[in-house]
Amino acid sequence: LRAVESVDQSPDCQDHLAAIARSVGDTPTALEHTAAAESLQADDSRRLQIATLRASVAGTAAAREELAAAIDRHGPTPATLRRLASLHWQSGEDTDALRILGLAVVWFPIDEAAWALRGQLLARQAGQTEAAAQSLATALRLDASHTSRWVELLRLQEQLPCHAVQVRFAAACAVWACPDRVRRDT
Repeated sequence: LRAVESVDQSPDCQDHLAAIARSVGDTPTALEHTAAAESLQADDSRRLQIATLRASVAGTAAAREELAAAIDRHGPTPATLRRLASLHWQSGEDTDALRILGLAVVWFPIDEAAWALRGQLLARQAGQTEAAAQSLATALRLDASHTSRWVELLRLQEQLPCHAVQVRFAAACAVWACPDRVRRDT
């Protein structure tokens, strides 16, 4: 592939080289080629891949800085904001993660994944059970196909710690108006 003429000017070739490097576990080389592809043709999925690779090579702080700079250059997307919030959370910066997710749900109010992540992070905060339940309920209204979010919401409504008890859908779905496809016991 490196022998292909103008491989350095082709984002597709750079993506293929990055995939080959990832497949053999060469993260620094994969990062180099993914960054080269991104510089040739900006793409949201490449920015997310770069953040993942940068986190494994240089840590979450470096990945956070690079992703924030990419958001400044290209504008926010639901996926980049969620990933940036996750990187903040992984660094122990829960307040910043929640701030970013707050922006994400305002800018992209139909992004159910941002609402769900916000609910999951709020659930870990003392005294935020009701706000967490509201975020998860919003995520479920937007996309009710995730049974794990129903479990989380039911646990939060009962104010139980995660995995403290088995939640049985058959007993609770009538109250919460679960869609038919998730009316099963877990």
